[in-house]
Amino acid sequence: MVTKIMDEAMISAPISAVAPVDELGERTADRVQHILTCAYEPLVHGATFTGKPSTSIFHDDDYVVKLRGEYRFNEFNARSWIEKTVAREQQLGVHHPSKGWVLMHLDQYALIANITPYLQPLHQFYEYSDESQILIYLEQMLTFYMEVAAKFSLRLDEGLSNFGIDHQSQLYYLDDDIYRWDDFTGLTQAMAHWCRALTWFSPAFAEHIGGVLRRLLHQFFDGD
Repeated sequence: MVTKIMDEAMISAPISAVAPVDELGERTADRVQHILTCAYEPLVHGATFTGKPSTSIFHDDDYVVKLRGEYRFNEFNARSWIEKTVAREQQLGVHHPSKGWVLMHLDQYALIANITPYLQPLHQFYEYSDESQILIYLEQMLTFYMEVAAKFSLRLDEGLSNFGIDHQSQLYYLDDDIYRWDDFTGLTQAMAHWCRALTWFSPAFAEHIGGVLRRLLHQFFDGD
């Protein structure tokens, strides 16, 4: 594990919870501040945490804090950005219900960050799970994907690392970003990658996934 020394000004920066974590409530900001002194995770393709270079990840055993370094607004605009993002996430219903958002108040700008329960990413789950378990979670993932596309004309990132499983075995979307709908181009490319790269993606498994896709397309896109 790599330890990243945070800038002293950032560690001591006041933090306010714009959208607190339900079970933490008023302690959300304190928990974020504590986690920033804990382990930093480099973002490496295929590792537990992946993402953009502008994103920094810190965590303890229970929560993950994601700093969104690409957004450096004044406090008013940062708070407005979070409020719009939270409203969209609540509308989509694919993120963990205990995801929270905070502002770190630095001298020149407000840094946006979020805190989420520590979830096991789907791209690592399949390494030690049997085919039936993998199929259950891929079906849940594809259901999220199809429903968001059909209802909102938006696209979730198809990468398996963008979905995670909590301690109650529930699947959620991990990525903060949502994209414009692309008429299945991204999903087609992702599934082609699964076929090539994933050893467990056998012909029989592909047939199962095909059946799932057929059902979901009838469910969400009939008449389009």
